[in-house]
Amino acid sequence: MKIAVSSEYHFVRGADGVYTDASYPYKFWSELADVFDEVVLLARVGDRPARAGDRRVDGPGVRVVAVPDFVGPGALVTRAPGLVRAAVATTRAVDVVLVRAPGVVATAVHAAARATRRPYAIEVVGDPGESLVAAGGSLVRLATIGRWLLRRQVAGVSASRFVTQRVLQRRFPPRPDTFTIGASDLELPDDVFAQPPVAIAPGPTLDLVFVGSLARPYKGLDVLLAALARTRDAHRLTVVGDGALRPALEADAAARGLAARVQFVGTVPAHAVFDQLRAADLFVLPTRTEGLPRSLIEAMAVGLPCLASPVGGVPELLPTEAQVAVDDVAGLARALDALAHDPARRARLGGANRETARDFGATIRRQRLRAFYRAIRAVADGR
Repeated sequence: MKIAVSSEYHFVRGADGVYTDASYPYKFWSELADVFDEVVLLARVGDRPARAGDRRVDGPGVRVVAVPDFVGPGALVTRAPGLVRAAVATTRAVDVVLVRAPGVVATAVHAAARATRRPYAIEVVGDPGESLVAAGGSLVRLATIGRWLLRRQVAGVSASRFVTQRVLQRRFPPRPDTFTIGASDLELPDDVFAQPPVAIAPGPTLDLVFVGSLARPYKGLDVLLAALARTRDAHRLTVVGDGALRPALEADAAARGLAARVQFVGTVPAHAVFDQLRAADLFVLPTRTEGLPRSLIEAMAVGLPCLASPVGGVPELLPTEAQVAVDDVAGLARALDALAHDPARRARLGGANRETARDFGATIRRQRLRAFYRAIRAVADGR
């Protein structure tokens, strides 16, 4: 039994296979390979060679069908014919399809599944309307189309998984007669909760931490830098993550007089991310679009109080008092200062965060995913 899966992630070539610089390594896809004989992953693969620290994507039971990498509408125009051909050929050669939506590759694979009459399931990892608005420019006009398209995709599925428990399900409702589950992509090691929570500092000057990709502006680090320049107290910030926007963001921090208070540490291994989180007093993610943010949940797991934008599944994770509107620089600055002067409130929020994050422990998540994958297998078996 073979399953084809779409991915929007940008992988890279290695001498012996396909690699990822961060997310979705072989371990992620191998959980599907425990239920299916072969997992055929259709994804963009760039020509940059794999670097030290990159992790393998393909392996026993997991094969990658690579399409040339592209970013943006202009590049898509030239790559679209090859993407469509690869999607049709891939879906025709398998028994069932799993569409990880939204995205360009997801749209091509969904269309191919319909054309080849293959049953398909869906994993909804975000709201295309939010992501297109966050991208800005001409893509804003596509937000309504993106949401309409995802609703159509969800309406035709045999089984569905959402990374949220309620938010995305309300926006893109599945048919009531199909198998549906809420389970995040994130898997927290169970032993994270065996360690004590972070200590709550008295303030008023805090060590802030931001964890996220700097490849595109949607994570909102520019908003955090602008807010940090407006706070009453001289909070410090550690930025964990890397990408093409890093030089511009470093220049922005310097131009705002924050060079001595902002440290960019780049991409670090998973265990080192937790070290950075435990060394902080407050996690901040003023993101413009999300499904269910991995870094936020990791911060919650160590007992950090957090501030984030109310997008995607964030309202399921944080109370209203810990949410700041998208692009609200002044509001974020006020929220930072208010929390800095209220250690009791930070302790209360951090404790509640840790309890919420327990639901993302490895054991619970694997049970939910295995149920979803078995539901897809049952659909394929019943063709």
